[in-house]
Amino acid sequence: MQLIRKFNPTIIVTFGTSLLGSKYLDLYPDRIINLHLGLSQFYRGSSCNFWPIYDLNPHLLGATVHFINKKIDGGNIVTQNTIDLDKNDSEYVLMTKPIILGTKLMIEAIKRTNADLAMNRNPQNNGKLYQIK
Repeated sequence: MQLIRKFNPTIIVTFGTSLLGSKYLDLYPDRIINLHLGLSQFYRGSSCNFWPIYDLNPHLLGATVHFINKKIDGGNIVTQNTIDLDKNDSEYVLMTKPIILGTKLMIEAIKRTNADLAMNRNPQNNGKLYQIK
């Protein structure tokens, strides 16, 4: 926390982290964005590119960059997209494509920060929550 305060970043980027506590959320409101592998309005929590396959909804495989708030993967969406599907995609490829896509989306989101990221927030509906406890 001291290191973050020292640098006072414009934006904080997370990926694959556990839930952030209120001390971070309260200290840096609307400045923390997360890369979520999945479409968070449909699938929140963990393994969110497994569930669309399990649910026979491969068209919902993708990635989301969203602001972090107190709801799990429930913050306003900055950018999001689905992967391009190919009939020859293996399970490995279906799990890899969202990572590649998500990386590109995060880079885009960081670049847009200087162009007033707050102007492009899209609220999301609640999706199903999958969580390991």
